[in-house]
Amino acid sequence: MDFNGAVGNDGSGIGIWVRSPFSALKKEPSNVRVCSYKLAFDCSNNEAEYEALVSGLKILRKPNAKRISVYGDSELVIK
Repeated sequence: MDFNGAVGNDGSGIGIWVRSPFSALKKEPSNVRVCSYKLAFDCSNNEAEYEALVSGLKILRKPNAKRISVYGDSELVIK
């Protein structure tokens, strides 16, 4: 899962990319799901990153994902 959150003059939003396990032959994801949401509240950039991470984890919870790798540009939020 990759995630990103951003805050700007137009408000804040989050983006989440969920990839299924890599196919052994093609060495590329066999399925990619992209989600983006506009947040309905004011927040800081770190809060937007956190919301993106939590939303991604909620998406992965539905198909009962057992092992995930998380990638994002906010080391503070990932740790």
